Amino acid sequence: MKNSRNERIVLDSWRRCAQAGLSPDSTRQLYPLSDQQLKTLCEQSHNNISAFESCAVPTAASLPKASAFLLVSQQGILLKKNT
Repeated sequence: MKNSRNERIVLDSWRRCAQAGLSPDSTRQLYPLSDQQLKTLCEQSHNNISAFESCAVPTAASLPKASAFLLVSQQGILLKKNT
């Protein structure tokens, strides 16, 4: 059974991506960071990453494998994922 509310949310997200000139399913990096920049950002976000690991990782173990938790910076840079 499809969830029409979730479908609407995803379609709205894709629409906003298209309006912003972005591909909603693009896998290319828009703003690549150097290894040092990413390391610095992760060091600055240490407390957030620790909290994420202590909460999201155990919770993810009880969810279906298709589930994921992502921690991103204020700029939308992926800092940590639960896998």
